[in-house]
Amino acid sequence: MELLGHQPNYVHGTAHWGEMIGGGHPNLGAVTYSQFPTTFSEEYHVFSLDWRPDTMTWLMNDEPYFQLTTADHVENSGYDTPFNDPFFFILNIAVGGNWPGYPDESTLFPQFMAIDYVRVYQE
Repeated sequence: MELLGHQPNYVHGTAHWGEMIGGGHPNLGAVTYSQFPTTFSEEYHVFSLDWRPDTMTWLMNDEPYFQLTTADHVENSGYDTPFNDPFFFILNIAVGGNWPGYPDESTLFPQFMAIDYVRVYQE
């Protein structure tokens, strides 16, 4: 799940894998976004990732908003979708960069992220 502060009603479901190219972003990623009727900072939300042998489904408050399957890939990349490889979570706040843009006088500070819990389940 990725959220850009200047788009407070959108959430992105993303999986990054593969080699770094030229010191930049991972060369593979699957991203989508959906508009929700609320600004995310107004209340807590439950973000989930349902990871199966052939699909990854991103959910917010039990509503799916993105799915990646083993059939999804980036052509000519040399990498398959890595559903059976180890992954890890990154929980952070990043301000600025190529994707969201760099901070300016309209950027609100301080920024914070409140996490009530993180749970991992395995069948």
